[in-house]
Amino acid sequence: MRLSWSVSIVFLAATLTAIPAVIGPGAIARADCAPEFGLHMAALRADVGVAMGQPLDCEHATDAGGDTIQPTSTGTAWYTNDTSAAMFTDGYQRWQLDPKGLTYWGGPDASPLLLDGLPDGPAVWTRAVTCPVLYTHEVPSAAGFRTFLTGLIQAGFQPVSFAVVDASMRGESELPAGCLVLSFDDALASQLRNAAPVLSEFGITGLFFVMPTYQDGHHQYLGASGIRALHDAGQMIGAHTCNHPSLPLLSPSAMMAELSDCKHQVEDIIGVPVRYLAYPNGAANQAVVDATTLAGYRAAFTTRRSATLRPDQPLLEPRIRYDPSEAVSTVVRRIRAAR
Repeated sequence: MRLSWSVSIVFLAATLTAIPAVIGPGAIARADCAPEFGLHMAALRADVGVAMGQPLDCEHATDAGGDTIQPTSTGTAWYTNDTSAAMFTDGYQRWQLDPKGLTYWGGPDASPLLLDGLPDGPAVWTRAVTCPVLYTHEVPSAAGFRTFLTGLIQAGFQPVSFAVVDASMRGESELPAGCLVLSFDDALASQLRNAAPVLSEFGITGLFFVMPTYQDGHHQYLGASGIRALHDAGQMIGAHTCNHPSLPLLSPSAMMAELSDCKHQVEDIIGVPVRYLAYPNGAANQAVVDATTLAGYRAAFTTRRSATLRPDQPLLEPRIRYDPSEAVSTVVRRIRAAR
């Protein structure tokens, strides 16, 4: 039984009305079953948590095709057999667990967000790693960027995804010798045109810090379609605020708007959580860090130069500048000096 979001609330309301014994938190469960989450709902409950409430009745069939439904103290869960999808709604929010993973909608009109299993808020890391995170802006040509990457690899460096670094700092994996991360600021059109194809050619995942609506009249910036194209090309997307302000100079409300609104806008574009932030111009103070924590970021980057990422300061991690047009030897010296 397929239910669209537009009709699911109507269906569920009708279903609950037809089962008077399970209306409201104090309802009495049916006598022929124990009120516990059924097979199809238990995994969803493990992911959704307390928002799914407690079962008020057993999971029971709605048709002969294997579809089921189960009321809870906070809403209703149901299972659709032909898509192997378990769903729950509290009447406003909705969660769906299927073979692709857990998807969340913040409301009837919200874009779906494919969750990654990581908690909101600063990362809880257990160890430091030496893995310089490089950052740049314009990428003038694909040929020049290819030459730059080739030079880095020949110098003994191995670019990796920041997801690999994150896992290593959690103690879940090891990093290769010569580890480094390539990041890009400002969502400039030259990055999609000249960097992304070369990264794909080398099998490298970069970290692109984007501004979803920013324009200054001088540079070519990516809009929603360009940011989505970066994501679809397998690149990791982070946030760089909405308007590139110096965050320490903003009022608390304006600061939160830049950090939180931008995060949500980018998530609407790419459909997955945005976990990482680069502070514009690397500027941050304690008020900025506190606001970044509230906005739910996992890690944030300054422009302080170091090759070591520390577990005790996930929202003040360092980065090292590079320019794809400069000599690789100059960048290598900069990295080695930062160690």
